[in-house]
Amino acid sequence: MSQNILLLYMSLYSLKAGGPYRTQTNEAAVRVLMGHPETRPDRILALCSDSVRLKPTVCLPGGDGSPITTLAYMQDRFLPKVELAPEALTVIEVPDGLDDQSRARAIAQLIEQIHTGDNLYIDLSGGPRDAAMLMVTAARILRDLRQVEARQVLYAELRGDHITPHDVTGLYDLYDLVSAIDEFFTTGSARGLQRYSALKETGGDFATLLDAINQFSDHLALCQVQPLTNDLKAIRKALKSHISLGKNLDDLFFDLLNQRLQTEFSALFKNIKNALPALVDWCTRHRLYQQALTLLNERMPDFLCEHVLLQPTQKGMDYLNPHKQNDARPWTYPLFHFHFCQLILMQNEDRYTTDLRVPRDGLDDSDMIPFRVATDDQITCYFDRLLALDEIQLDPGLRPEIQQAVRIYKSVIQYRNQINHASSKAQEIQQKGILPLNTAAIESLLTEASGLLEKIAPLSPVAPEGIILRPVTCLLYTSDAADDLTR
Repeated sequence: MSQNILLLYMSLYSLKAGGPYRTQTNEAAVRVLMGHPETRPDRILALCSDSVRLKPTVCLPGGDGSPITTLAYMQDRFLPKVELAPEALTVIEVPDGLDDQSRARAIAQLIEQIHTGDNLYIDLSGGPRDAAMLMVTAARILRDLRQVEARQVLYAELRGDHITPHDVTGLYDLYDLVSAIDEFFTTGSARGLQRYSALKETGGDFATLLDAINQFSDHLALCQVQPLTNDLKAIRKALKSHISLGKNLDDLFFDLLNQRLQTEFSALFKNIKNALPALVDWCTRHRLYQQALTLLNERMPDFLCEHVLLQPTQKGMDYLNPHKQNDARPWTYPLFHFHFCQLILMQNEDRYTTDLRVPRDGLDDSDMIPFRVATDDQITCYFDRLLALDEIQLDPGLRPEIQQAVRIYKSVIQYRNQINHASSKAQEIQQKGILPLNTAAIESLLTEASGLLEKIAPLSPVAPEGIILRPVTCLLYTSDAADDLTR
């Protein structure tokens, strides 16, 4: 059964005989929580120093003049006043001066006393200067270790003989937001932001922004490439629509998130339409390798062909059209998957087989050709052949970049296959052309890819006279403008 638990560091209470009466510092927080049934503490975990436990410093008015300890006062005099049994207070002994060892021991004892489902309340009023940090640290550990949430954080301010309680929960929640932002930009996960939004019951501009970030995170985690552009637009729109008045912590939270997003997504926001290089770079820097590979797999062919002259001639289209696996696909798909990804198999003059499946008797003694990436020389020879056959048109001035892109794209497909198929033969061997499956090699490839795409992003394809640019949306097995295109 869950409990409401108040965590505090008990302040030393000094009350001289015959002197003016004042309340003990921690009393204010206890009274605030007792004022509402839903926050009423079931238990109080009190860090008690040697002086609090052992030093008699309290002479109560009307008493016999014998001093008692602060702990005795809280247990026997104060708690009954607020209808709490003395047994509700659990003492955690600490020395008067805390060092690393005693801090660690105190945190460990606190964690032992609090369980999953409990509601935590914190009083930051008492103790030495490091007491507040100790309790906040314990609270953060409990949140991550046992999903215990700090529901309210209080402190008491002494003004003369009067103590005024203050609620600083919003300030404590700043830790949650900072952690959630860091989690998102480290792992791409928006779970921390979702949790923060649910606990804070956020609304308005902040809720709109968090919804947009959540959509981006979900689509990225599921490698759903197509919606990412719209997600970025939604995030940017939500950031622009908020006018911060700087009057409260909610405004500060929004501004902090805004600043981090503007820093992290500056390259993405710069040109959302051509954000592929920046997206790949962002995923690479945050070690989201599968997502980066998926982005390149799905978007790189169109991106390349939209920025440089690279397309089949009509003769090339006629060659691709009869193959059923290319039916009703945009021409960029077979150009990359049929030609470039299989060009090792298509080295022979007879074009090997129509469906490019490798026979079980193998093409060489290792049967590893399907797992290999073509060398630069093989790519050059294959392009020479396609140009000689008048099956492809490309910008000769950008041919090195185009051939580099072909090698990168084939490598992307190979890495995705190796990652998705753990039993792949390619992982069992180390031969020329077989890509090493390790994060350093994948990161190097992705960095090369984003750099190349960034280089061509400002370009537009220039067609020589007599050649019409083929839209990347043009489908095979259709007559859409095909008859009007020249070779």
